Formats: sequence, structure tokens, C-alpha cells
Amino acid sequence: MKQGKGEAKVKKRLLILLAVILVVIGVGSTLYITLFRGTEKTEVLLVGETEFSLNELFGTSDLITVEEYQGVALAEVINKAGIENPEAQEYTIIAEDGYQKTVEWESIKEGIFTREKRVILPDLPHQYWIKNITKIEVREK
Repeated sequence: MKQGKGEAKVKKRLLILLAVILVVIGVGSTLYITLFRGTEKTEVLLVGETEFSLNELFGTSDLITVEEYQGVALAEVINKAGIENPEAQEYTIIAEDGYQKTVEWESIKEGIFTREKRVILPDLPHQYWIKNITKIEVREK
């Protein structure tokens, strides 16, 4: 009977050890995602098939102000990307987390792209003012 109590103590200690290991793995993976995956911010913007560095965009373009935001005219970015017949296209603006909205040329002409990688479209509701933009897909209407 003493041997049965000893086995129960060993099982209990193994279960506690297993629980501690699982907690350490959970905390470790959370720290990894928070510290390392969050720092993989892209410093480029892909427009159609053309990739721009933020330094390239902001170093060669005039800044304009829309409301309290300052940035590069979105129409200028589209033109620099060599998009033909921009008024005949629709533009899907995509954030790094996958959030996206599709807009027409009329809204692009009014909008800006900020150094903080945000699109400001003053003629549209705020849900179209997307943060952390990584690309703008272009396709015919």
C-alpha cells in the first residue's frame, strides 16, 4: 500500500511539472509574438506592381495637408506607379493586418498617404482612413 501512495505522489508531481511547462510555453510564445513579430513593420508601399520605399515617396514628393494630417497626394503615388487610365480603375487599400477597403479614383484624388503609413480620404467615412498600409491593389472596374 505504501508503494501506491508513492506512485500517487510521483503522478501528482509530474502533473504539476507538466502544468508549469505548459504555462512557460504559453508565456514564451506570447512574448515572442509581442516582441518580435510586431517589429516586422514594412517600410515600403506596393502600388499595383510598383514598390516604393517610404523614403523614396516622401523624399521626392511635395507634402500636402488634409484636415490635421500631412502626407503625399495619393493621386501622385498612383501616377508615379505608372497606372494607366487611373480614372478607369478601382483601388483596394490593404493594411498589414489584412483590413481593406476599395475606393474609386474620385476618392484617391482627394486623399493623402502619411509618413505613418495611413491613408486619409476626406470625402469618405473614417472606416476608409486605414492605418499601416502595405499595398494598394489596382484593377479595372
